[in-house]
Amino acid sequence: MLTMLSVLMLQYKHAVYVQTCKLFADLERLRQERETKDAHEKLVCLQLTLSMVLVCSILTCQVLHVIFNSAKCLLFVCSAILQECQMRHMPGVS
Repeated sequence: MLTMLSVLMLQYKHAVYVQTCKLFADLERLRQERETKDAHEKLVCLQLTLSMVLVCSILTCQVLHVIFNSAKCLLFVCSAILQECQMRHMPGVS
């Protein structure tokens, strides 16, 4: 027959076991939450990086378009000046 002290000891051991299980369950839950949060932060960082790359690409295309159009205009002006010079210096052309 178990004495009252033995019963109390068994209850104490069981309580310690239950609290230990709860502690490890909480630690596991916190670990999973941290992993989920870290993965989410990495995803957000990657999305921001990709967005920045896209914006830079768009801006680069726009700058190249402006440069190309400026070069076309410059070529047109140079061509017109060259034609004017040739017409002024060619004998027999008024």
